[in-house]
Amino acid sequence: MFAHVALALGLALGPTPTPAYTAPRVNVLAEVDDIGDIKVTADYTLTFTRDDRSAYVDLPRTRNMFVDNISIKEGGTSYKSSFYSAIDSRGEPGLWGETFCEANAPHRIVWYFDAKAGTTRTFRLGYTLKGSGTTSDYGAHTTVHLPVWAANWATPLNRLDVKLTFPRRTKPTEAFSTPPGALRVKLAPGEATAEATDLPAHRSLTLHVDAPSENTAEETHGDGEVLEALRAGHGPTVYDQPTGDCVDKVALRRAEDDRRRPAQNRTILVVGGGIIVILLVTWWLPRRRRR
Repeated sequence: MFAHVALALGLALGPTPTPAYTAPRVNVLAEVDDIGDIKVTADYTLTFTRDDRSAYVDLPRTRNMFVDNISIKEGGTSYKSSFYSAIDSRGEPGLWGETFCEANAPHRIVWYFDAKAGTTRTFRLGYTLKGSGTTSDYGAHTTVHLPVWAANWATPLNRLDVKLTFPRRTKPTEAFSTPPGALRVKLAPGEATAEATDLPAHRSLTLHVDAPSENTAEETHGDGEVLEALRAGHGPTVYDQPTGDCVDKVALRRAEDDRRRPAQNRTILVVGGGIIVILLVTWWLPRRRRR
């Protein structure tokens, strides 16, 4: 009897909330300029399993890296910047906001839309990563660090494609990823391309590429603590977990998700309550007759 009641209570509590989307594909195009900044264009393709009104990315950062020149587009529509950056459904569609969480934390970008269940949308995020390189050999080499997938995404990624270009067809000499081995990388004069499939949720991914400076022979390999660590499978610390205000805003999103499912929750409670009543009656009536 008590096992039946426990089952009914399980139905009343309902299933664990699932993400509002799946992620079929992300395409990242990045260009290193003459001063070492990386200009990034990232296309996020999301298929929505239920209605939703906002998404966000916690861009991982290495030490001294910061994010600038943010833009968001969808098709021919440019989203407008705003001071609102909570992760909820109250943001006006067509706006985006940002939050600098803390020094040792990712940089959050939030954007707002009106997506219906069953639709597929592609959002183009543009931004510049400043301070994203680590020099070695007294400036003869630079290792650039490019975050390509963030830990905040609650769904696996089916496919990731990355292309990183360098000025004046500089030939990169080595490439790594954090975590190690997560990317299949090819190096060619002026560029590095990488791909991955079936990336797990809640795990960030960063591409590290080392290249000689303009006046250095292209066949030489760099030296230094960062490169030695990457070769050993470690590399620089990547800050991908939210802290400070960003943690509070994640809690706001969870609360908002709970608020947006009251009808579903009420239905589950009614059904679960009905099952409990039926089980109690079937247990009580035979005992009453025996009296």
